[in-house]
Amino acid sequence: VALVLGVLILSHVLFYILVRLLRTTLRLPRDVRSWRARRRLGLAADELQRATAAMLAGQPAHALKLSRQSIGHTPLPLAALVGARAALDMGEADAARALLETVETDQGELVAARQAITRELDRSAAGPDEAARLAPATVPVSAQADGPP
Repeated sequence: VALVLGVLILSHVLFYILVRLLRTTLRLPRDVRSWRARRRLGLAADELQRATAAMLAGQPAHALKLSRQSIGHTPLPLAALVGARAALDMGEADAARALLETVETDQGELVAARQAITRELDRSAAGPDEAARLAPATVPVSAQADGPP
């Protein structure tokens, strides 16, 4: 009786180990895909952060390079906008337009940034007379009212 009980317990333990091993093996491809996606997103975010810092430091060529690397890892709309702004600052209108075409988002701030860069591209492509017409009307700071006195 003790021998039968021991064999029964041992067979349950072995069956449990086998089932756990099988589940882990079947789950492995999904876990690897998930890890790779997290890694790509992390690399893209790091490149985007460095591109933004380069843009703020006045290095548009480096910012453009880093934003393209970020997009290569994972297409982030903000990376495309930073790259488009950098390309525009360098006078590369075609590169800026190509990057803007990749921005597909409906987040308000990103849409506004895309529209602002597009307007500036249109102004730079237009002649001087057309650029003056497209330029927004500006009010001198001294003429702006801060509110009631």
